[in-house]
Amino acid sequence: MLSPKNSRNRAVILAGAPYSLAEHNGRGHGIRLGSITAAAIFTIDGNLDDRSAGVSIRLKADPDLAFEVNFRKFEAGSNMSLWSVNNHREYAVRFCFNSDGTISPQVNQALCIGVSKSDKNTLALVKKHDSRRIEFRQDNASVRSAAATSRAEE
Repeated sequence: MLSPKNSRNRAVILAGAPYSLAEHNGRGHGIRLGSITAAAIFTIDGNLDDRSAGVSIRLKADPDLAFEVNFRKFEAGSNMSLWSVNNHREYAVRFCFNSDGTISPQVNQALCIGVSKSDKNTLALVKKHDSRRIEFRQDNASVRSAAATSRAEE
């Protein structure tokens, strides 16, 4: 579960229905912040210590779906979703878990996951020091445990 440090009752949840986009050779599902009672469970795919490679953040119930920056626009304001390209897990966007609790796309670590200007529940990329950034309540032990669980299930 990914939950903001400053909000005990909110977490990343699935939003809407799953969808397919044939023109992009994939399928996806919306994500947003919502009630912790509906929290989605995620696993980590990769080595947390290798910031040059990053990790994928995958939906435990459907591990082909991973956190995605919509249209791969690694800039502030780009929204987030879950996405799978024809079940090619190797195409997933990679992220880095930062010591301050933020999560950054590996290819642009000046940004991190936060909330949209227009909707405080929509996940979007923001500048790392933006007040809309999300500091996730994941200590290193639980993140490492998720990564170890993910590797053990392979």
